[in-house]
Amino acid sequence: MTFALLLGETAVKADGDVSGLVVTASIPAHIAIRPSSSFKAKLLVKNTTNKPIRFDTSGSSWFNNWKTDNAKFQILGWSCFWNPDITIEIQPGGSFTDEFEVMAGPKIAPGKATLRFGFSSEGYKQTSWSNNVTILIAPRARTPVELSQLGTGYRDLGKGCREVD
Repeated sequence: MTFALLLGETAVKADGDVSGLVVTASIPAHIAIRPSSSFKAKLLVKNTTNKPIRFDTSGSSWFNNWKTDNAKFQILGWSCFWNPDITIEIQPGGSFTDEFEVMAGPKIAPGKATLRFGFSSEGYKQTSWSNNVTILIAPRARTPVELSQLGTGYRDLGKGCREVD
């Protein structure tokens, strides 16, 4: 991880230009989730330019810098007691990673769903988008009979997740 946290008098205001950032998304392989369940996404953000890139974020609620391009998925946030505005600087070739939970909506249809993750500086509209990731949405299964009807190859992992063999 190569970045600097700029606070107070030494802070240089971000220009919001995140076009030189490359975002790579990954999710656990071979999982399926049910509607209203979540999965963990891991994002790698890399500066591919020859100059530092500065962006604004909140000290504790940095998840506000992220969004998805599929309205059926929501990035889960958390409450914060202290949330100062900060500027992050990523040096050329530098990178950082973020991990967070992503919730599938309650009315998402069974089957494959594709989404991308977008990163932007707070207060700016420009977004750097990740690669596509695909997740399997398992049918809602509330009873042992319904679970048995999913067929072979599914293994219950708890918390709404199912692994496909």
